[in-house]
Amino acid sequence: MKVSMITAGSMGDIRPFIVLGKRLQQMGHQCSIMSGERNAQFVIDEGLGFDRWDLDLPEAMQVEQDLMDGESVRKAARKMSGVVEKLMSLWVEQGTAAASGSRLIIAANQAVPLAMSIGEKFDIPVVTAYFAPLTPSRTIPPFFLKKIIRLPGVVNLAVWKLLRLVMWRFVAKSFSACRASLGLNDWRWSGPWADKRNDARKILYAFSPHLVPRPAEWPEESIKITGSWEGAVTSTQTISPALERFIAEGEAPIYIGFGSMVSSDPVGLTQKIITVLRNTGVRAVIMRGSGALVAEMIAAATLPGVICVDHVSHAWLFPKVKTVFHHGGGGTVAAAARAGTPQVIMPFIYDQFYWAWQLENLGVSGGSLSLKRVDEADIETALIKSFSAEVVERAKRLRQQVGQENGVETTIDTLQHWGYL
Repeated sequence: MKVSMITAGSMGDIRPFIVLGKRLQQMGHQCSIMSGERNAQFVIDEGLGFDRWDLDLPEAMQVEQDLMDGESVRKAARKMSGVVEKLMSLWVEQGTAAASGSRLIIAANQAVPLAMSIGEKFDIPVVTAYFAPLTPSRTIPPFFLKKIIRLPGVVNLAVWKLLRLVMWRFVAKSFSACRASLGLNDWRWSGPWADKRNDARKILYAFSPHLVPRPAEWPEESIKITGSWEGAVTSTQTISPALERFIAEGEAPIYIGFGSMVSSDPVGLTQKIITVLRNTGVRAVIMRGSGALVAEMIAAATLPGVICVDHVSHAWLFPKVKTVFHHGGGGTVAAAARAGTPQVIMPFIYDQFYWAWQLENLGVSGGSLSLKRVDEADIETALIKSFSAEVVERAKRLRQQVGQENGVETTIDTLQHWGYL
C-alpha cells in the first residue's frame, strides 16, 4: 500500500522519515515524502518517492531567522501567518496530489492541520508524528516561549492550552480557507483540538521515554512514545579517511555543530569558540553547518587538534567524542543519548530550548547556553562540567536505557496495532 509522509525542515527533520520510509518499503509498501525542495535529492537518493512542497520561501526563512535573532514569538507568528495565507491554496493542491492513492498519511509539525484536512476529505487515516512533546500535560513545561518555566501542574496544563490556542489563531484564517477549498466545514474557533472527532487522533512521539517520561494524562491507546527513529541513511554514512585518522591519532575530541541554524553574528560566535579551544587545548571536530559558524575563520586560526567536516554520521562519531556541543535539535539529542555522550546545548529556536532544559534536569548536560549572552567563560565552564565524572556516568546510564529501544520497529508494531498497516 502507499504511505505518504509530510514534513518540513532540514536534513535533521527529514532523516527520521527516510529511516521509517525505508523500513516500510522493505515490508513491501510504497513510500513517498512531501517536503521542501532542498530535501528532494536527499530523499530520492535513499530510494523513496518525493513530492514537492513549496515552503522554503525566503519570507519563511526570514521569519525563522528573525525569531533566532530575538524577535518575539508573537511577532514571528504574525509574520508567518501571512506567509501561510499566501501559499495555502498551492499547499492544498500539492498535498492532495501527494496523497493521491495513499492509504495512510504520516504528518509532522506544520503539516499536521493540512494533512488532517486532506485525510478527512479523501477518507485517508492520518497519524501525527512529533519529535518533541507537544501534547499538553501537567509535567512538561510549554516551550512555545524561549524561557522554560516550571509551573504547578494544573497551571502548567492551562498555560499549554492557552499558548496552543494563541498560536492557532495566527494561522486559523489560512486553514479555514484550506478546508473551504476542500469542501469541509471549518474547525471550531479554538482549533482542531476542540473537535471531538479528533479526540482519538493517533500520535507518535519519536523520542525515548527515558528522555521524556510519559505524562500520566496522555491516553495510552492514542499516544505512543516509540523511541527515536534511528537507522542507516546512505548519504550520511561516508566517513573521510582524514577524520578517521584524526580520531585515531589523539585523545577523544569534542564535537561542535549547529546543524542548519544561522547566527546573526557568526563571526562573533566563531571567535568565542576559537578562543575557548585555544585556551583549553581541547581537540574538536567542527561541523561547518549552514551559517552559525565561519569555517574560514577556524581554518585561518590554525588550531592544533581541530578538524572541520561538512557531514558526518552521528552514530559513528558520537561514541568517539567526549562531549557533543550543539543547538539542541531532537535528532542530535537522541544520537548523543544513544552514544552515551554528555552534551552542551546552545538553543536557537523552537523545541531546542526544551531539550536544553530537559537534559540539564536529567544530569547529562554540562549546561544550557544563551546564544545572545554567551561568552568564552560560559562555554568553557559548560564544557568542563560535561567532562565531570558525574555527568559522564549519567550519560552512560542513559545510553544503557535508550540502547534497549528500537523506535522504528515499535512504530511499525504500533501502526499495525492501530490497524493502519
